[in-house]
Amino acid sequence: MADVRRPMTPGKLYERIGDMSPDDKLVLLRQRDGDMQVAVKEWDSKGNMRMSTVEFCLSGGRSRHTREALYGLAMAIEKDNEERPIE
Repeated sequence: MADVRRPMTPGKLYERIGDMSPDDKLVLLRQRDGDMQVAVKEWDSKGNMRMSTVEFCLSGGRSRHTREALYGLAMAIEKDNEERPIE
């Protein structure tokens, strides 16, 4: 569950670089309508970026628990970035 004491900011990107590669990044976005979008950004050896996204809807969504867990993941990313920033 998302931490209700730290509400997510609509439109804000929550990003964390992977532990094994500085070229790979997990990105979460809470859209203004409450939907959650998950993206994985990867860079290949030629410098080309690839990105895959998945969206979980607030209204009419089939994955309410998944969307709530993504809220919690966004808060964890924010906390990790505060405590152990990666530059």
